[in-house]
Amino acid sequence: MPIQIALLALIAAACTYIYFIGQQTGRRAAPLICISAGASLGAAMASYWLVCIALDMMCLFGFVVVAGKCAGKWPIYCAGLQLAKLTTHIAAWIISDVSAFVYLALLELWVLLMLAFAVYGIWADRRLAR
Repeated sequence: MPIQIALLALIAAACTYIYFIGQQTGRRAAPLICISAGASLGAAMASYWLVCIALDMMCLFGFVVVAGKCAGKWPIYCAGLQLAKLTTHIAAWIISDVSAFVYLALLELWVLLMLAFAVYGIWADRRLAR
């Protein structure tokens, strides 16, 4: 339980940074990252599995749109990580005997990498703008 609270705090802090510091691109991408992270946390409950896949598909579409409108590279990386997250969903569906722990750990891995790329990309963009 403390790990989940720490993960939620990390996601909230990173999304707040992305939204307020990331200017227009960050304001578009932060809600997508929050929805994607929420879908990962919701995938732990088996009854919401299809809803989580649908949310992740919409987030992938949103990241592709944001990446098309942004000059930076980090939204493209986030879109790629979102695609990897969808691939994890599909692989877990095809391989039905996969461990739930491994499945959820992979989903959170993609979200954490997405947060890291977004925060670093915004930080680098701001540093180059000075």
